Amino acid sequence: MYPEVTVYIVNHNYGRFIEDSIKSVLGQTFKDLELIIIDNGSNDNSKEIIKKYSKNRSIKIIFQKNIGLNATNNVALNYSRGKFIMRLDADDYLDENALEIMYNKIKSDDKLGLVFPDYYLVDEKNDLIELVRRHDFTKVKLFDQPAHGACTLIKKEILTLLNGYNELYKCQDGWDIWLRLIKNYKVVNVNLPLFYYRRHGKNLTNKEKKLFKTRAKIFQNQLVKKKLKKCFAIIPVRGTEIDSTSYQLKNLGKKKLLDWTIDEALDARRIEKVVVTTPDMKIIKHIKEKYGKEVITFSRDFRLALHNTSLDETFSNLFNNFPKKLNNFDSLAVLYSDYPFRGSKYIDMAINSMEIFETNKVIGVRKQNTTVYRHSGKSILPLNKQGSIRLEKNEIYNEAGGIFIIRRGTNFTDNNEERVGHIDLDEISSWQIDSRLSWNLAKSIVKQKLNE
Repeated sequence: MYPEVTVYIVNHNYGRFIEDSIKSVLGQTFKDLELIIIDNGSNDNSKEIIKKYSKNRSIKIIFQKNIGLNATNNVALNYSRGKFIMRLDADDYLDENALEIMYNKIKSDDKLGLVFPDYYLVDEKNDLIELVRRHDFTKVKLFDQPAHGACTLIKKEILTLLNGYNELYKCQDGWDIWLRLIKNYKVVNVNLPLFYYRRHGKNLTNKEKKLFKTRAKIFQNQLVKKKLKKCFAIIPVRGTEIDSTSYQLKNLGKKKLLDWTIDEALDARRIEKVVVTTPDMKIIKHIKEKYGKEVITFSRDFRLALHNTSLDETFSNLFNNFPKKLNNFDSLAVLYSDYPFRGSKYIDMAINSMEIFETNKVIGVRKQNTTVYRHSGKSILPLNKQGSIRLEKNEIYNEAGGIFIIRRGTNFTDNNEERVGHIDLDEISSWQIDSRLSWNLAKSIVKQKLNE
């Protein structure tokens, strides 16, 4: 008889952790399972530890060269015999009740394709850092926060119908499967901490640039067969006539600060037209001399560029003066030019996110990991109290990267709109120039980029 569940452990040089991982599977209260251990070319003591379990008939061991995570996921999928399958990374381990609880949940509803739990964050010594709780998924309507790629129980039949894992990606397998699966199947969170996610120096999750670059590709490929909506980029610039400290026409590296954003917008696949609106004639002259007809410029009344002016007013004025041939857009990408390092991939990812999740807006953000306070009138009180429990619903995000995507017909300043999505940006892409210090540090970042 075939087992109900296949668990597979993926390992590369995690000899100091893998035994905890293996024992956590063998110690499950749910017994109708098989375990596949796949070692990706380890050169530490992993093989010696894994070989100790070679006589266990419920365990299949595969030693192979390091072919990457998604290719290894497909190896496991091909060898697995269970109706349901779950990956466990070799540096993580399960609660003894994990499979029993998740199996009973996924079996309770034929429309369920994927079940995932909350988890504990632990350090290298297994000491508890915090408990991480996800949203109440009975109330979730916007599915732009995926389950973990690991410790998630999935119907094997569905993974097979999806043609398994996309081997073009070296990471972010959770995002890829999530986006393909939620189109036709239900997903649910078991609101219990059922695995232990280890934080240590070699975690893939610490490599932000690689993660977000891959995520951008995943978003792009989700829309390959769809007719794409038209998006214009709007770059609002006040200029020196209103803001005497403006850096827009100063050189950052080999080009003007403003040119960094214009070049990103021109390079973005999803942007059809680039429009700069400003009351500063020096900026308009610079753009016409450097970009010619590539970039459209609009001279706006300086009163519409003041700090207390609503952007809805600015855009209304702009659209009223648009020629008819520029009035065929479906969405706008508002890009602020004091974020020079965001890159075109984030612009594209934000626009793609709006279409994938059918949101009214998308905002570039960065998760705030420090404690944020508010004044109650009596005392300073923490908004996101740090402690042993981290609730996803209480996480705080900062605007980052100066990216706002707005569907046509949506008010820019209405923050009560439903279905406002987000994209996460890495630290450098979130860098804002808003002072002399941040300007000088930006110049250092440029020098570092040139030397990479």
